[in-house]
Amino acid sequence: RKPALEALLDLALIHGLEVMPVGVVRMLSGALALESGLAATAAEGLARLLLQNRLGQEKEAMDLLQGLLLLYLHPAAGEDAHLRQCLAYFLPVYAHGEEAAHGELLAACLIPCLRALLITSGTFTGPVMSRMISQLLYW
Repeated sequence: RKPALEALLDLALIHGLEVMPVGVVRMLSGALALESGLAATAAEGLARLLLQNRLGQEKEAMDLLQGLLLLYLHPAAGEDAHLRQCLAYFLPVYAHGEEAAHGELLAACLIPCLRALLITSGTFTGPVMSRMISQLLYW
């Protein structure tokens, strides 16, 4: 499954998602689930797609960016070093890169991500939650 996902992500990076079959974005976001075993591969590929502006619609980009943000902040993500390293590098680079639209898209994701974090705040302690919120605001 991992080589197939890598090949699909490489094709999307070269040709864009416009040439892919309908439902590919949904499948890619499904691969972000930690229990799939493919979260690190999916996150790395989606981060590359976002950095290269290869996602067709802004709505898709926003949904995937929210998924990556929430995945980065999820407590179980800390167990996957590759995933953690990939997202720890990608998110600040994306936010502070040369394209202003990236920072604007990340800013648009902020409120939905904060809302989702507050809903699941039972899994986070107070200091952890405040650190995550301040990190989101910095980006």
